Amino acid sequence: MPKIIDDLQEKILKEAKRQVFQNGYTSMTIRSVAQECGIATGTIYNYYPSKDYLTTSFVLNDWIPLMEELNEKCKSTEKPMEAFHYIYMMLGKFISDYQPLFQENSAVKSVSITFHSRHCELRGQLAEMIHGICMEKAKSPSQFLPEFIAEALLTWSVEQRSFEELRTVLNQLFY
Repeated sequence: MPKIIDDLQEKILKEAKRQVFQNGYTSMTIRSVAQECGIATGTIYNYYPSKDYLTTSFVLNDWIPLMEELNEKCKSTEKPMEAFHYIYMMLGKFISDYQPLFQENSAVKSVSITFHSRHCELRGQLAEMIHGICMEKAKSPSQFLPEFIAEALLTWSVEQRSFEELRTVLNQLFY
């Protein structure tokens, strides 16, 4: 009779994340995660068809609540710069938290094929979040503006540039 493990997927994701952050992406394997979870390797494959899918799943587990939080901030603030700064800071924190994964060459290689489409998807999510702010508060609202600002927030937070540099440009668009 198969053993039932409560919250198995959560346990698998937690262990995979721990291994990536402790030993690196290259060292984490489906087999090592299964061994630490006390389950068969095939059990993990029932949920996660590949190492990349497993890794993406634990990153997504942290990303979804962040997006919800950012969306709420955009809905609840009247000041565009406050929302943009918050998004920028939270993106920077997420990037910092995942820096070990984002800097490891083998991890970067594995996602390089889908990088462009993921980047566009992320930019679209951020643009959708700030669309209302841009349409209501910008000097010259346009459908392009949310995408432009989303790209700037995303790119500059990845590059760890100062928000003050971005604020200078944004002030021209909003005040």
